Amino acid sequence: MSLLHGLLGLSVGGSTPAQIVKMIVTTAESHLTSGGSPRDFGVKGQPGLVKEFLLVLQQHFVAAGKQTQADAITALVECNAGQYLSPVFPSIDRQVFVFEMALRVRAPRLISQNRTKTTGWNICGPNSLMIDFAKHFPVEFAKYGVGLYDDGVGYFRSMTVKPSTVGNCEIPDALSPADFVLMGSLRDNINLLSMTGVFEQIANMTKPAQMCQWLTDAGYKNVHDHTLVELSSTQQLAEWALSPLNSGPMHQQRAAKPVLDLTHLNAFCAATQANNRSVFLLLDLALTGAIVTGQNTIPDTGGSFIPALHWVYVKRATITGSNIKAIVYTYGTVPNKSAPADFACADFLKHYYGYIEADPL
Repeated sequence: MSLLHGLLGLSVGGSTPAQIVKMIVTTAESHLTSGGSPRDFGVKGQPGLVKEFLLVLQQHFVAAGKQTQADAITALVECNAGQYLSPVFPSIDRQVFVFEMALRVRAPRLISQNRTKTTGWNICGPNSLMIDFAKHFPVEFAKYGVGLYDDGVGYFRSMTVKPSTVGNCEIPDALSPADFVLMGSLRDNINLLSMTGVFEQIANMTKPAQMCQWLTDAGYKNVHDHTLVELSSTQQLAEWALSPLNSGPMHQQRAAKPVLDLTHLNAFCAATQANNRSVFLLLDLALTGAIVTGQNTIPDTGGSFIPALHWVYVKRATITGSNIKAIVYTYGTVPNKSAPADFACADFLKHYYGYIEADPL
């Protein structure tokens, strides 16, 4: 008996759809973020089993008054019934894809470029965008994934995404199939990720200007780049040499470059607390790791040729006195909302490269 079949069987014991769904999501969360495989849930080639899960999940959404999420599941029910291989992603099993998409409609934080946190793909920009997409527009998010899988064309709101090369790539163990489709299709220069070291950091960097362009093309309003990434002359030379792989400016055009000080940090926190505001934070991996693991001390990385920068989706950030707390989503992990890591603002600023804000609605 498969893991999913066993969890769905809880209904026999009187568990409600909400309780069953929570158990499945919690199990998937702990399983996948610890390096497990979606194949371990026993859904491959099992349309009947996946349909049963989808209907339980939809029942839960309806009972909770979440009609948009329920409508998103309808699109996945239709995809689950398909009888043909994906023309762009033939190596991805249909039921595995649908099952993972449904989990992400329920819990967008599961979207992850790197579910093992040891070996993954440098697509943190698309990762943070997809989390926001699933959170604010679950129906469009589901149809985006289904369109890519079934037809090779998806719509990130008003932006047409038509991957040309990503389907030919081998999916790394660190990346779940649904996330490969969602994020790899948006980036679509995924073959670059065979590079390593400093060249990988520069060539595969999702530049702030690119993030702003994706948001604008997708129909977000009031998109503003408040980041600052300054490269040395040597780093600029390396970037120039790799420009055919990752061309375009570093930053959105603006009147003046920002000053990353306490005033800037206060503005960042205020943006995260505004209604219907999407905020994407750019920081280095040392700070990312400290936030994700709940450590209050940021490790000293000793410097590098170019900082290893990382985009995260921000739920909320607050400053109290001289300290800052931030709840972020990245790597498919569950943030500690009750007691998030607490950093001295002065220490936080050493690893902080600014943020992008936009209106999703």
